[in-house]
Amino acid sequence: MADKRKMFWYGTAGDNVIESFSGGNDVIYGGAGYDYIAPDRGGNNVIIGGAGRDDLVANGTTVFRYLSLKDSYLSAAGSDENVDWVSGFNSNRDRLDLTALGFTGLGDGTNGTLKVSTEGDYDHTFLRSYEADADGNTFVLEFFDPVDFNAANFQRLIGGSETADTVSGTSAGAETLMGYAGRDTLSGLAGDDRLVGGAGGDTLTGGDGADDFVFSAITDSVHATSGIQTRDLITDFSAAQGDIIDLAGLNFTGLGNGYNGTLKVELNAAGTQTILKSMETDAAGNRFEVLFNGDLTLDLNRNAFDLGSVRKVAALGDAALKTGSECSFTTRRLRFLACFCLA
Repeated sequence: MADKRKMFWYGTAGDNVIESFSGGNDVIYGGAGYDYIAPDRGGNNVIIGGAGRDDLVANGTTVFRYLSLKDSYLSAAGSDENVDWVSGFNSNRDRLDLTALGFTGLGDGTNGTLKVSTEGDYDHTFLRSYEADADGNTFVLEFFDPVDFNAANFQRLIGGSETADTVSGTSAGAETLMGYAGRDTLSGLAGDDRLVGGAGGDTLTGGDGADDFVFSAITDSVHATSGIQTRDLITDFSAAQGDIIDLAGLNFTGLGNGYNGTLKVELNAAGTQTILKSMETDAAGNRFEVLFNGDLTLDLNRNAFDLGSVRKVAALGDAALKTGSECSFTTRRLRFLACFCLA
């Protein structure tokens, strides 16, 4: 079985140069600023450039993930200073994950599609939307090379509704399954899928592949002090397959006793379910809590989580830049970032 271990890199709010020779699979957050990002040439990598113009290199097999339209956009005034540059994109292996933005693939740039054009003296390829946000900005990406895009270059979104749904993936490759509100059942099949249950108590099954279980709000999975419980149940989490709990949109700092931003892992009395929970409640007395089938007290270690918080990098500083059992990598140019490795 291929090595599914991941190394997480976090840039800062300033300009970063992040080049990896990790020998593994990199997940790189650039953060704000003008970043240069080049993952390992042999890995199955993910780049999240973040806000600001970024210079991104498609090394290995690379997924370019965009979580906000303002991660790469043409302003209402026509300025392209925040448009990302992508080099080395290979339509036979690389992919764009634009599911968080609602883009479905190629078209005329309207109704959730992106238009392809070739412009300039160097035959740069552009992907652009002609649908503006409230500020008049439109999503644009600039590729330094001619690219012959096909449907497989866009991660597929399979979505439910605001009520209870059964959302099933396919065996066609990596997909994003979204349940939205309601008590949903999400089932991925083959491929490295992303499962986003949304609000309500959902049942999530990743299937084969290295799957991401994504929680973007505390209310996606909560233990209520009274009333109906809306905790999610993950049925088949597997660290060996490279599954990850994606908490990048939340403020948790890691594992601990459940206080001060940490999450606690414990096994129920029957030994049949593992519980991941915060002990800190909101104003309504609710707290974040997720259930897992089986005893996963060993699997749910620090390596099982994508915390994705640039804020922690500022606190770590240069102390986080080290090699050894915790973090084994080589960098040629590095300004200020932190790396967390999955062993």
